[in-house]
Amino acid sequence: MKVYQDLDTFYHDKPCINGQPSSNNGYIYTAYSKYLAPDTTNRHRLLARFLKCTKSLDPVKINRLPQKETPPCSKDEIIGMVSLGLLSDSELSRSHYNFCNLDTPFERKLSLKSIFGAVRALYKIRNEHRNYVWQNKVIAGYPLAFRLPNWDIYYVQKYSGVTPSLMNTLLFYINFINVYIKGDKSSRMMLFLQLNDLKSPLRKIIPYKKWIKDYFPEDHTFVRLLK
Repeated sequence: MKVYQDLDTFYHDKPCINGQPSSNNGYIYTAYSKYLAPDTTNRHRLLARFLKCTKSLDPVKINRLPQKETPPCSKDEIIGMVSLGLLSDSELSRSHYNFCNLDTPFERKLSLKSIFGAVRALYKIRNEHRNYVWQNKVIAGYPLAFRLPNWDIYYVQKYSGVTPSLMNTLLFYINFINVYIKGDKSSRMMLFLQLNDLKSPLRKIIPYKKWIKDYFPEDHTFVRLLK
């Protein structure tokens, strides 16, 4: 039987060989396990790796894996860390919800100037692969490229007991409709996690079993344990 957990009990979407991580997205997949394979992780080992991955919390700079700065941390991994109780809204808020783990200095707090500069920089590379922004050090784009979208900020705040703004609330529900109707496999799994973490009534109307089977291979632990 293929094993989808590494030695530190993090889950992955691909089989692990000799207990080594098989993906760069262990935090988000492990967060899914709270609902798809409960009580199968070791909290101490999860925390130990998180501490090894953490370069700084003010501002937030956390690698996907220990001693592995690239590819840079993603918003999916940040949401996974929040869901697992490893990262808080207060820490992300102090970092202006920017999670760039690269050491290149830039202003994380948004201003009209930085927003305009970021939009212009990202527009110029709109036809490039998403990795282009960090591989080519398009620093002007970092304030937006590495910032949580407002609908994810809503989740982080709500999950942490902080009252979200009206705008973030509205965008969360607009995102729900968009993902439900035409979201890709990744965004649908993310929505599944957030709705369950928030105990939202909306979690009862999503076809989560289909979404899980669409995302993970049929022999994956998450699929095998589906009821």
